[in-house]
Amino acid sequence: MLIIQAPLHAQKNFDELLIPFRAVGTDLKTGNPVVISDGDLSEAMRASSSVSFLLSPIERDSMVLADGGLVANIPVNLAKELGAEIVIAVNTTSPLRPLEELKLPWYLADQVVSIPLKKLEEKDLENAEVVITPEINQSSTNFIGLDTLIESGYEATRKKIDLIKQLINSRYKQNLGKNSFTVKDIIYKSDKNEIFDQLLLRYSLKDSLISSEILDDLYKIASEKFESISANFLERENFTEAELSYTEIPKVQKIILNNHDVASSENENPFFKDLIGRSFQAKSLAKSLTNLIRSYRDQGYSLIDIDTVHFDTLSGTIELRTTTGIIDSIIISGNTKTEESVIKREIPLEQNQLFDIVLLKKGLTNLDATNLFENTFATYSESGSRKNLVFKVKEKSSGLVRFGLRGDNERNVQLAADLRDENFYGSATEIGIQFLGGLRNRHFAIEHRSNRVFNTFITYKVKTYYDLIDRYSYADAPEISFQNWSRVQIGEYREVKYGLSLAVGTQVEKLGNIYAEVRKEFQQVKAISGSGFVPQKYNLSVLRLGSIFDSQDKYPFPTNGILMNVYYETFQKILGGDISYSKIFFSYEAFHTYLSLHTLSPKFIFGFGDETLPLAEQFRLGGQNSFFGLRENDLRGKQIFLASLEYRFFLPIKIFFDTYLKVRYDLGTVWAGASSVKFSEMRHGIGVTISFNTPIGPANFSVGKGFFIRNDLLKKPLSFGPYQFYFEIGYPI
Repeated sequence: MLIIQAPLHAQKNFDELLIPFRAVGTDLKTGNPVVISDGDLSEAMRASSSVSFLLSPIERDSMVLADGGLVANIPVNLAKELGAEIVIAVNTTSPLRPLEELKLPWYLADQVVSIPLKKLEEKDLENAEVVITPEINQSSTNFIGLDTLIESGYEATRKKIDLIKQLINSRYKQNLGKNSFTVKDIIYKSDKNEIFDQLLLRYSLKDSLISSEILDDLYKIASEKFESISANFLERENFTEAELSYTEIPKVQKIILNNHDVASSENENPFFKDLIGRSFQAKSLAKSLTNLIRSYRDQGYSLIDIDTVHFDTLSGTIELRTTTGIIDSIIISGNTKTEESVIKREIPLEQNQLFDIVLLKKGLTNLDATNLFENTFATYSESGSRKNLVFKVKEKSSGLVRFGLRGDNERNVQLAADLRDENFYGSATEIGIQFLGGLRNRHFAIEHRSNRVFNTFITYKVKTYYDLIDRYSYADAPEISFQNWSRVQIGEYREVKYGLSLAVGTQVEKLGNIYAEVRKEFQQVKAISGSGFVPQKYNLSVLRLGSIFDSQDKYPFPTNGILMNVYYETFQKILGGDISYSKIFFSYEAFHTYLSLHTLSPKFIFGFGDETLPLAEQFRLGGQNSFFGLRENDLRGKQIFLASLEYRFFLPIKIFFDTYLKVRYDLGTVWAGASSVKFSEMRHGIGVTISFNTPIGPANFSVGKGFFIRNDLLKKPLSFGPYQFYFEIGYPI
């Protein structure tokens, strides 16, 4: 994206850029440094920044390229080998870790790798003429406070400016002084040119001159008004005669852009007006052309380039011609399995169309969203007069096997396995088999899904499944006192569901993913022990219409965004089944972060089901992530209301992993039916959680307490439940 938007596009090599560029990578096959000087600039930059475990390496020719910092983190010696006379090195490397951090094994492993790299860096820095070391007090993966980092770099550089100027001047004089000689007794001879007359007059007043001083004067003069200058010194018997020959640079009288006279008074182009009437200067023209191309880029015309430049010295006319910016062809490369039509349908650009950077950005976003590719690059190449837009992709391995592990206080240890092909026969559709669960819950499914049906934006998922979960039933314990209450387990039952579902949906701006799902399902509630439930058995044909909107910036600890889930579900006997019911559900959760460490998250849930709603479809409340002070799914009913407010604090000190402290207040309850809804019966819950963002998922340890307000007591109307302790580790199953 940024490369295509640049004013200059390198066709042969990176020397064609405004500033010659080299990228340094490491060939993972040989361990050798690789200096990249041509090819796709975006790919070169990506290869040079492919840090292990964060960005995958780039395959180029027979090499596998990763971050050049593995072998040359500060490539001073490589710059010297490429011909640099003055090397200015910017040292942004982190210091070695202090002793107290080495008690943790992963920090110790990082130190073992960092020590030899640090030794290489020190040797490289010794060979740099100037070393700039900004003050950096944060990790290289922390992108907070970038403005402060930029300011730190600016201040560190400003302190070195005088030294840099001295080095440049010294090297300039040194180069001029090579093969220098002494010129004595220059005689003044008028040249009929005011500039050279003054110069020769000044020389004639001196007994002798060093040739490097004369060269310095001629360079300064030539850069302003003369195309070329040469000086010959003829030694006579008692003096030296100086002869100067030069060619003056013609002045620019007119500039024609695409055969359109932009220098006329009524149609003057702002990018070239300062050139008219002045001596032709290649640097000034290049600057004007660069600004012109930048203006095209700002308008989205990224493929419009300067095609030809011709200066007629007799008439003083500069003729400029630009390319059309039309895409002559779209080329897909790198795909070995994915059908080309699958890739092209994600790209809203077509050949023989004026290139638009907005459409390119959308295309790259679409390709990344397919989750089929490790890398996607867009560049353009020229073959003759044709402009080719090239999309280079690197496919991920589509055959995946995933394993997961979870533990919590309700169902102990649970395992997860997922086997799937995410690019079935190159069609960008998925087919997979899932197993999730433990001794008290099991889920088995075979599914086939597609994120796009042909060239539409319609998605579908067809699934056959089997679900089993054991649940406890609870009731109020005999009253201990007016100010205390508790819930006791009175039974256990098993819910079994299996069937077939088909869901079709599409993404709609501001509404999220809207979908329709048809489900043919068998449900059974079996008694295990005790009471508090009614065994049931149904055949259902269910229609659900819903929308899911998810703009969370990350998971499982989002800092911004919302998550909203709305659906209407109905089952009618005319669809074929045993009962009829309808229910609606709405949930909304938002995340707002302040000062980067403090996150507030309000949450609302509302659900309504009719009187025929079966047990397995009823709403449930209670648990660590639902309602503090109650066991998981403690309360169930046909109506639900819940309002929660959570405060999360990101601790600045890690306890092995990123650590969070959370406090949440809950207000809500469930009711057995519409006739029993009384908001005065709502319960309150409050709890505290310590959370860790571990590699296998979030680890949450909580304590919570519930209470409600009694209407039959005037004094001390609050009635408290017992403390409940919760824990979970791993992603939800």
